[in-house]
Amino acid sequence: MTGLQLARQWLVKHSPTILTWTGILGFGGAIVSAVNATPKALAIIHEGELTEPKQVIKHCWQLYVPCAIFSGLSIACILAAGSVQGKKIAALTSAYALGEKAFSQYKESVKKVIGEKKEMNVRDDVAKTVIETIEETKEDRIIHTGGGDDLCYEAMTGRLFRSNIETLRRIENDVNQKLLHGDLISIGDVFFMMGLPDTGIGEMFQWDMTAPGGHPFEFEFSSQLTQEGKPALYVGFKDVWPSFNFR
Repeated sequence: MTGLQLARQWLVKHSPTILTWTGILGFGGAIVSAVNATPKALAIIHEGELTEPKQVIKHCWQLYVPCAIFSGLSIACILAAGSVQGKKIAALTSAYALGEKAFSQYKESVKKVIGEKKEMNVRDDVAKTVIETIEETKEDRIIHTGGGDDLCYEAMTGRLFRSNIETLRRIENDVNQKLLHGDLISIGDVFFMMGLPDTGIGEMFQWDMTAPGGHPFEFEFSSQLTQEGKPALYVGFKDVWPSFNFR
């Protein structure tokens, strides 16, 4: 790859940042130009004893041309930066949608080839491996949600909590009712319904039935044993989408 191609690649990648900073610097240039032009304009007004606004504009407008140019370029750069970023987000959303569809098709093909029961066994084996890494289950490490007394493991953030499968099934039904009414549900909304505190990723993943390829919300459960031999419910999330519209 030539130096010119590398430079072009770098410019394309960083174009929103470059345009934004160019816009900011342009506004700075506009301010400086206005500050420099104002004493000259005041001198013209004083020497010519100009009192009418039309006279002031006629004799002084040329002094503010650089300020107008800087301002116009700044606005154009900031608008262009927003447009480029919007196109990148749209492209990333489309790419993810295609990838998610391909992965869903792959999972369905796996079920056809090895059978649905064996595919579930694979998922259970993953859950078993994860749960077996839990070395201790002291109560100060467990979040008490008020939804039940069974030990559960939340797969996305790796947290232990107390609940039960009946409570989680009710949450699943409630989420799907909201989705059917056109609501967009984030992972943070689900955590709140589960009685779990936000972890900072609350708005980063979502479910949306109105989006192309939208699907219902579904937990993935697997009952396993910890290293201490205590039963634990592995709680995963099926087909969760990254969010590109943070609320």
